[in-house]
Order: sequence, then C-alpha cells, then structure tokens
Amino acid sequence: MFDKAMNSTLSQDIVAQLSKMILEGTFKKGQFLPSEAKLCEQFGVSRTPVRSALKILSQRKIIETKQGRGSVVISDSFPYLNDGLRAKIAEYESNFQYAASVRRMLEPQIAFQAACTRTEKDVEDLERILEICVQKLKDGTLTTDDMRLFHLRIANIPQNPVLVSIVELLVAMCDAPPETGLRIPAPSPSAQRKALEKHRQISDAIRARDPQSAYFYMRENLELFRENCVSEF
Repeated sequence: MFDKAMNSTLSQDIVAQLSKMILEGTFKKGQFLPSEAKLCEQFGVSRTPVRSALKILSQRKIIETKQGRGSVVISDSFPYLNDGLRAKIAEYESNFQYAASVRRMLEPQIAFQAACTRTEKDVEDLERILEICVQKLKDGTLTTDDMRLFHLRIANIPQNPVLVSIVELLVAMCDAPPETGLRIPAPSPSAQRKALEKHRQISDAIRARDPQSAYFYMRENLELFRENCVSEF
C-alpha cells in the first residue's frame, strides 16, 4: 500500500502519497491514519519527515491531529485542489527552490561588499532591526517579515539599486501565490533564535569590516532558512 518515500524532500512525498490514498478512499473521512511509528516504518523514514507531512496535511485541513489518539481524516474531497491549483503549487515549490538557491549565491557576496563599504548609519540601522527582532522574539510576535528587513537593509548598503531590486524579487519569490493556500511557515522559537544568532554574527562582521566572515555567516543563515521551509513544504 505504501511506497518508500523517495523524493529529495521526503515530507512532500509523504504528503502526496497520503493525499492520494485519502482521495482514493484508502483512508476515509472519519478514519484515523496509522500511528507515526507505523508511518515511519511503512515509508522507511524517520519521525521528522512524517511529523512535517502530518503538519502540512493539518494546515491544509485534510486531517486533524487529536492528542493521544492520532490523526483523523476530516476531508476526502479536496475541492480546492483542481488541476490548475495543483500546477500552481508545483510551480511555486520549484520557484522557491530556484529563488533560495540564487539567494545563497548572491546575498553572501552582498554581505561581503557591505562589510567593505558600510557606514556608521548602516551599522546603527542593522543594530536597531536586531533589537526589535530580539524583543519580538521575547514577546512571541516575531515573524518572517520582521527578519527579512535585516536582509533588505544589507542589500541597500552597497548603494546599488539593481541589487536591491533583485533581492526584493527573490524574497517575493519565496512567498506562495495567495490562491495556493500555502505560506512560508512561522519558524519555531528555537529556529528563530538560531536565525537571529546568525543575524548577530553577520551584523558583527559588517561592523568589524570582516567581509569573509560576513559572507560565511550569511550563507549559513540562508541555508537555515531553506531547510526550515523545505521541511514544511
């Protein structure tokens, strides 16, 4: 009944297989899915992609997870997943990977240049953005958009409007079209703390006019971002 998950993004493969089974009636509305442990065994994966897949199905209102009981199917028709929408979701997932890849090539180099050309005003602005993000993390209100401001401000430091436009475009490409119902997931507090630690390292490197470190830490930060999003989608 189950095939071993083979996609590079295991959670996506599990989502696709479970969705297909629900549509075909293998799991009917009101029926519980196999336990996490059983799904891990049947898909041949660890708990992490299984839990990510169940979270995605829950966000899409296909299943509901009941504490201590498991995940129950609450929708077996998926009327929103017509052929056009399926194509849009597939296109978005590809575009996200392309945009994330280009960001990892371009933004570290921008951080390198920023460390060479920054002004005191640039450093102060980065520090202010970090302080706001740290406070929002403590308040539990920090969002992905808040953290993006840090990247956009760094893109402005070399004073090249073409670079700014490119980074803005790449950031926008990481957002799903509204009609897909998908969204960049809100990172966990732990993931947010790790991201802000990288932002701090990037900012400190720019302040110290250390372009090599700014490059390295920016690349690490963008890899953390990509991994977090891929684990959801």
